[in-house]
Amino acid sequence: MLSESGLDAVPPWVGKLRQLEMLDLAHNRLAAVPDDLGALARLDVLYLGDNRLLAVPAAVRTMRALRYLSLADNAIALLPGWIGELDALVELRLEGNRLARLPDALADAPALEKLDLRRNDLRALPPAAKRLADRGCFVLW
Repeated sequence: MLSESGLDAVPPWVGKLRQLEMLDLAHNRLAAVPDDLGALARLDVLYLGDNRLLAVPAAVRTMRALRYLSLADNAIALLPGWIGELDALVELRLEGNRLARLPDALADAPALEKLDLRRNDLRALPPAAKRLADRGCFVLW
């Protein structure tokens, strides 16, 4: 667990922990996450909340086993379209960011059951979130 450690950067050895299933990097000062974390193919849970991220780290795209992702309380203004490609993702926490819209592709995330959008710049429920809610996903906004 590396949460609340005041980290400015992820230690390089973390990307070598190939069997890692949970990684808690929350409550630090991370502005970026290294691409080599994408090699953590068994990662099931990733906490990146309460950092200084401006974007969803590209490394997340290759984390195909990821079921829980917290990006809460950062400064993310835009989600990448590939976020809907995370087939195993069950819960996505995005509260406390700067999101004003969502990519339509988010509604394509087949396993998503909970989406937290509270404390963002959303004026209305985005179409992608509405489609998710219509299929039974619990959407907080």
